[in-house]
Parts: sequence; C-alpha cells; structure tokens
Amino acid sequence: MAVAGGFLYLFLRSAQSVRSEPYLIEQQYLAPVTLTLQTPVTSTSPMLVLQPPQQFGSRLFNQVFSRMMESMKGSAADGVPVILGGEYERALAGRYTPQELLEAAQAAGLDSTDFTPVCVAVRRVSEPGLAQQAYFVIFEWPALVEFREQVAREIETLPTAGAFDAASLSPVMIIAATDVDFDRWLPISARAVSDCIAPIGVLTGS
Repeated sequence: MAVAGGFLYLFLRSAQSVRSEPYLIEQQYLAPVTLTLQTPVTSTSPMLVLQPPQQFGSRLFNQVFSRMMESMKGSAADGVPVILGGEYERALAGRYTPQELLEAAQAAGLDSTDFTPVCVAVRRVSEPGLAQQAYFVIFEWPALVEFREQVAREIETLPTAGAFDAASLSPVMIIAATDVDFDRWLPISARAVSDCIAPIGVLTGS
C-alpha cells in the first residue's frame, strides 16, 4: 500500500508539474493585430475585437489540449474583446456609431502598440452533473485598458448613458472551452494570481 501510494503521489506531482510548465508561442504570431467590428449575437458577444494572427490561438489551443487531454472546443477566429455588444447598446450607442468607436480605438493605437501574453488561465463552473470550463490568455496590454477608461470618462456626463464599467473586461482571449459558446464566459475581469495556471513564454527567432 505504501509503495502504491508513493507511485500515485509521484504521478500526480509529475502531472501537476507538466501542467504548470510555460506555454510557448513564437514571436511572429503576436503581430499584426487587426481591429474589427463584429455583429454581436448576444449582449456578451464582442462588437469591437482585436484579432492576432490565426496561429496565435490555434497553437496555444493545441498545447492546452495535449496537456490537459480534455474534450474542448477551439476557435482560431476569436480575438481579444475590446467592447461587448451589450456594453455598446446600454452605454455607448448615444455617443458613438460603431465606426466611430473603431476609429477611436485605432487613434488610441490599439492595433499598433506592444502587448505581452502573460499566462494561460482557466475559469470553471460546476453544476449538478456538469462541469464547464474555459481556458484563456491574459495579456498585459496597457493601451486597451486605457482605451476602456477613456471611453468611460467620455460618456460619464451623458444623461442617456447607461453604466459602463471599464474594469469589467480585462485584456483576455478565450482559446478553448467545453462548448462552442465562448461568449457566455464574457466579460472576464481577470485575476492573474487566482486564474493563471501556467505562464506563456515567447520564442524569438535566431
């Protein structure tokens, strides 16, 4: 029994070590990023999105899948949400058209400033007979944070504006989930200390 327990302990510790090893992404897949407008399907669907190269999401998804060995869905078409559909309709429609919001984001340099992928993180929801989870990347992206804060300041004096919480949506990108409805997890206010499971390392060319 003691020997079997020892093997189990070593196996679990080894598995945990593997899962916490850095994820790796080539620097060439960090740029360019493109600002795009999308048609929101629900209030939590993104309307304004920053999209990195397709390989960014797909390569990290493959690493998550091979490491976790869980049944998950991925989408290379997803990006980093900047403004959600519900946020726009509730608080911003009286101040901006979608095109004006896009141009304001471009003027703020969101698609030309440096950003850093910090870690792969996870959120889990457990219900009777069902466990759901989403894996996402947390970024250090000051320009995105500052843009949402700028938008909040610009609408705070509008009498018709609804609530807009700049901090409710962090710079994140969902890369895998237990179902295809990635938008249901948004908005995500990320907490690196509690959400991160492994750092991301950037591979530079030789």
